[in-house]
Amino acid sequence: SSRFFVALLAAIACLELGLIFVRRLRRSVDRPPDGWTIRRASGLGAIAALAAVVATAPLARHFLASPGEFLSRADQVAVWDIGSTSAEIIQLTLASTFATLRMFITAGDEDRKYNPAGQPVFDLVTAALFLVGILIALRNLRSRADRLILLWCLAMLGPGFLSVDAPQFMRTLGAAPAATLFAARGLDAAVRWLTRLAPTGRRIVPILWFWPVVAGGLTAYHYFGVWGPSAAAYYAEEGDVTAAAGVIAARTPAYAATYVASRYGPDPTESFLVSDLTRVHWFDGRAALPLPPPGSGPTLYVLPQSAVDRSLYQVLPSDGRVAQVIGPDGAPAVEVFVLMPNSAAATGSAVTAKDGSLGVNFGGIAHLERANISSVLQAGVATIPTFDWRLDQTGGTSLKFFIHLVDSTGETWSQFDDEVYPTNEWRVGQSLLVRPRLDVPQIVPPGRYHLEVGIEHADGSPVSVRANDGQSEGNNWESPEFTVVRPPRPPDPNTLDVGRRLNVAVGDSVELLGVTLASRSILDGDTVPVTLYWQVVRVPAAGA
Repeated sequence: SSRFFVALLAAIACLELGLIFVRRLRRSVDRPPDGWTIRRASGLGAIAALAAVVATAPLARHFLASPGEFLSRADQVAVWDIGSTSAEIIQLTLASTFATLRMFITAGDEDRKYNPAGQPVFDLVTAALFLVGILIALRNLRSRADRLILLWCLAMLGPGFLSVDAPQFMRTLGAAPAATLFAARGLDAAVRWLTRLAPTGRRIVPILWFWPVVAGGLTAYHYFGVWGPSAAAYYAEEGDVTAAAGVIAARTPAYAATYVASRYGPDPTESFLVSDLTRVHWFDGRAALPLPPPGSGPTLYVLPQSAVDRSLYQVLPSDGRVAQVIGPDGAPAVEVFVLMPNSAAATGSAVTAKDGSLGVNFGGIAHLERANISSVLQAGVATIPTFDWRLDQTGGTSLKFFIHLVDSTGETWSQFDDEVYPTNEWRVGQSLLVRPRLDVPQIVPPGRYHLEVGIEHADGSPVSVRANDGQSEGNNWESPEFTVVRPPRPPDPNTLDVGRRLNVAVGDSVELLGVTLASRSILDGDTVPVTLYWQVVRVPAAGA
């Protein structure tokens, strides 16, 4: 919101100009009592408008060239994207407004990337002064300065009021100067009040004047003494990725190829810090591991902790580890391995096609050769199946690997769909281990299930399975069946991801907790999957 601050100032200047014009018409005077004339207000308004144009022109040019980006991020986090009815949107807006206002006093942003998690904006003393400053501004609405600060603060807090993840410091950063002015106004009022009291009150005045220094010292301690050196801040600020960049720069020249785990494809931090990335290949270490291609020599693997699933180390040879970078928590922040072709491989059963041949051919793009899937899964506990793919081409359009958890009726209960290894990095004959974290929802009923595994294009269209004679055999490989069992204890209803809470009692024994619709947009004639959440609150009486 802060990027639009100068535009806000221009709008306020226009508003004040209008008020001056109205007062002049009412009073028929050339100079209002406060000394502001139409000429003076018009001049300042023009300056503010010019500043607004200069400051917003680069953003306006960018958004005109890419109009989809103007509201795309806002739509992802806005209350209207979550609420399906006007009542729900109003309820979410009120909740976000309360959370945003509360962040100044009791509970702040939980994101460890920007501040100590949950720490409010002000300490208790400064918060009290902040509230006093707001009350003074509200009592002096005829003051142009007070109107400016109030409008400034409310406008810059607006994005927080409309965000589903409030409180959010970054989206409300534009309100910080106004909030500081409120606290300063409250401090000034407190000092003025105390100076009118007996000598005892006057002796407190120096303490109050010194309080901003104390508050600044406390804030500096929390940020630089507690939060800054913490492991949470280290990983939130991608300290492990920065350390990985140092490893890449130092060790890559000694190897023909380096594979780096990244959450973003070519990682922007490492790309900025390392000058030569010509030998670097990227993959999503949270769900995949590309092995050295056939015929390659020793290959370097750099694995920052935030970009890998630590269970990945189970398939890496321990004697291949050549270095570690230890983080502030004493655990490895970066693991470094050197692998040879065929030095790590998936365990599990060989995959058989429908015609009985080993391996499943997905359109000549890749072969699924082996799979390692647990025979028993538990509802509410994620599983990590492993699939060994042989890549048959290089380059081409973006492709995603998918894994769906399907019951005996064909209902999909969980799925993973992602581009874990960009196709421009593929090498013919290379083995790729796809190891996604597949959530098994708490509400999955016990029974027999299987996984549907395959490849799809970026638009969602699947790659067909081809038999040896070239005929299509569907769009996926179906795993052997396995069992899903109940959790040891029923899940807490408050932890369930219910789209709309209802909590309606149906008789004496059952309560309808809520409902989730598979689609937010429904047209006449559509078939819409609906999930109802029921809870047995007491055992029905015999014969009921």
